[in-house]
Amino acid sequence: MFSKFELEIMKLLWSERRELTKKEIVDLTPNKSWKPNTIHALLNNLLAKDAIQVIGLKRSGKVYSRTYIPVVTEEVYTAEHLEETLPQSVNLVGVFSAMVDREGVSRETLDELRKMIEKKIGELDQ
Repeated sequence: MFSKFELEIMKLLWSERRELTKKEIVDLTPNKSWKPNTIHALLNNLLAKDAIQVIGLKRSGKVYSRTYIPVVTEEVYTAEHLEETLPQSVNLVGVFSAMVDREGVSRETLDELRKMIEKKIGELDQ
């Protein structure tokens, strides 16, 4: 779904939980030496994939810059990525079971999952 560098931008947007300008994205990834054209192309790719959207403008020095937020959530991306990468022989129920059986899964998480499953069953029964 995303290239390596697009995913880096998405992870940054997910972790920051706020709108970011192109300059802020570059500043928050100091280990990268992205050129302006590279970051511009990456943001345009993510816009074309409907993964991010422009939410507004923010003053950045003497100019105004577009601000970006993620449209695709980290959870949706992870589910789609998992679905794409799972071998055909792997049973989704088995994967779900292994995740639920992990140590540290709380009662609240299980209650939430039960409610989601019951809601989905109700939608399918209609």
